[in-house]
Amino acid sequence: METNCPAHNYLWNIGENTANIEITEPGIYSVTVQDAYCQTADTVMLSLIEDLVGKETVIELPEDTAICEQFLPSPLIPISNYSEEFFLNNSTPASNFTINESGTYIINTFVEGCLFENTVTVEVEACESFTQMPNVFTPNGDNINDAFFPIGEFFVSKDLSINRWGN
Repeated sequence: METNCPAHNYLWNIGENTANIEITEPGIYSVTVQDAYCQTADTVMLSLIEDLVGKETVIELPEDTAICEQFLPSPLIPISNYSEEFFLNNSTPASNFTINESGTYIINTFVEGCLFENTVTVEVEACESFTQMPNVFTPNGDNINDAFFPIGEFFVSKDLSINRWGN
């Protein structure tokens, strides 16, 4: 003959005597459960994730930005004091990602089983390169036009040699 004897008495260390309690504060919680024949007890320490991370941003990302298409692909490297593994738009976990096009990128991570996310929006633009070369310089040591170099944005410097006759 099989008997089914449900638990009859619950006693929590906070004074409650119900099967379930609502917990709103971190701490150590223990319960003793007793039926007609047996008694058992268990204890759990509860920490709130807010106590771990406080008001700190869990995933740090760059500000929303625009990138010139000539600088693609561009790295996206999340930073966190709590995790080294991130998910880009629910992809496989990694520590950094590559941006190839405009969009809003959602970065997720788990800390103590809790999901955190942050987003960054990237606009890819066709930037026009502006480079100007001076048509004169005077390398006489007076700190006025002593150097000859290109002025502008979005260029890569190369070696340049000029002889005394301007060649």
